Amino acid sequence: MVYKGLFLTDQPCEWLITESDCVPYTVLLYAGISGMFYSQTGVLIERGIATFASNYTTTLSRRIGVTISTVVVLLSFLTYRTIMWDDPLDGYVLTCFVPSAHSAHRANWFLFICVCLTFFNLIASMAVMYYNKVLEYRIRYKLRERFKKREAIDSTHTICIVSMSQFILTLSYSLGLLLLRCNINQMLISTFLALVVWIYVSF
Repeated sequence: MVYKGLFLTDQPCEWLITESDCVPYTVLLYAGISGMFYSQTGVLIERGIATFASNYTTTLSRRIGVTISTVVVLLSFLTYRTIMWDDPLDGYVLTCFVPSAHSAHRANWFLFICVCLTFFNLIASMAVMYYNKVLEYRIRYKLRERFKKREAIDSTHTICIVSMSQFILTLSYSLGLLLLRCNINQMLISTFLALVVWIYVSF
């Protein structure tokens, strides 16, 4: 919309946008959404390795961090291709954040998987934090080991708080969009789009 307002003011107004024209925007949209969940899972995996690895050195931490970061970036940009892998993208949409008709069901599944992944991260971070808390009392007089466990406890506690907040917001976001899509025939298209925008802005 900003691009149209700046550079296409002398062109006729087009209400509909081709699905193929929306590809660059939706790639970034899905990469951003999925990257948020994947990066949270990646941090939790790194904390799990730090908790259970017997010799977790700085070099090993750096290698694991680079590996996880690379995997997260690749998966983030492959998510859109997975959702749209057989979509001809030959239709029209009102805005680019609305999934194409051929891939709407997979977009719903993507939102559902995001909720499940956030819930898994929440449970796993609580388990790792509890394990480190129990182990901290067993190694009370081993200062180096206790420092490592305290570091793991603090980091997993942060992940747990983020997971809880993200779970609530993602659940509201995905359920809201799912309910709107299931009841789109019961409301005006203007009302539907206004509610979709409100959900995006709110959550």
